[in-house]
Amino acid sequence: EKAIAHAMEAYKAELQKPEMEWKPLKTISEEWQEKGISVTVSADTVRRRLTGGRSHPEFNAEKNAWLAPEEEMKVVEYCLALAKRGFLLNHKQLKFHVNSLLQAQLGDNFPEGGIGKNWST
Repeated sequence: EKAIAHAMEAYKAELQKPEMEWKPLKTISEEWQEKGISVTVSADTVRRRLTGGRSHPEFNAEKNAWLAPEEEMKVVEYCLALAKRGFLLNHKQLKFHVNSLLQAQLGDNFPEGGIGKNWST
């Protein structure tokens, strides 16, 4: 991710130069060095990100999300409100509450096992 972000910034900086001095995106993608190790990123990946594409983790998070971002914020607000009152939820309790919400919302479409064990990490 660092290499892709670096390549994107470097390419944006190139676009500020006169057009005759621009380096190709492929060259920029191959120039990232971290701790003395050369890291090559795909020019296609950088191009996709520059046009608004998402990273694999971002895509998977959206695709596999049980809750919409607004619903996630409501769950966080609920947890914070409980914490202010001295009731901290552990992972098991949080999972119980979210499973209850989703079971009510999705009915039979919600799996019997509920959300996964790594849902809140």
